[in-house]
Amino acid sequence: MTVDYYEESYPPSVLGYASGATAGIPGSWSPAGAIAPKSPAELSQGYPLAVTANPATPWTTGQYVQTATAGIPGRATWTGTNWVSGAAPLKTDTTEPERFEAIPVTNTPEESEPNPDIEPDTVPEPVEPPEDNPPGRNPR
Repeated sequence: MTVDYYEESYPPSVLGYASGATAGIPGSWSPAGAIAPKSPAELSQGYPLAVTANPATPWTTGQYVQTATAGIPGRATWTGTNWVSGAAPLKTDTTEPERFEAIPVTNTPEESEPNPDIEPDTVPEPVEPPEDNPPGRNPR
């Protein structure tokens, strides 16, 4: 954390630092036009001013405020108890996965009932190979 001589010579409230942050994508600092903290680290340390989160509950998926540090490294979110780097994470699914019950097999092919939709005489009989052409041998 670098400190500018002039920043230290005035109270932070006189310089117009943010004292509040509202959740959003990105969120906003308050009061309007206030100077954002330099980094998520300074924000979490309450430097130069402690910042009050709005809402005070954990921010929802993707919500963050942008500090003076540019890009993703400058994003900060409120966990409900403290400031952390980054945007609010995806909500974890706490529901129990659907369970399936195994169904025991009761019929084997020998025990099963014949299918009434298939006539027994429509199923062709297997064809035996001729004696001079045993299986696996090419006649040519």
